[in-house]
Amino acid sequence: MNSLNLNYLRGLYDFLIGKNDEELEDFDINSIANQKKLFEEMRRSFLTFGPTSKKNIISGLNYI
Repeated sequence: MNSLNLNYLRGLYDFLIGKNDEELEDFDINSIANQKKLFEEMRRSFLTFGPTSKKNIISGLNYI
């Protein structure tokens, strides 16, 4: 039986976690431009992970 560790997903959100409160208030997640920037940063982070971590992230996203 495989276990699922959703903690791997945290690395995808480093872009948002690195923002201070004021920057988060100004970041409109519904803005197409901001969504594009977020997904670009998530992709950049994802590409730095090894194959096992990538597999765990994909499994976590599929579960959610």
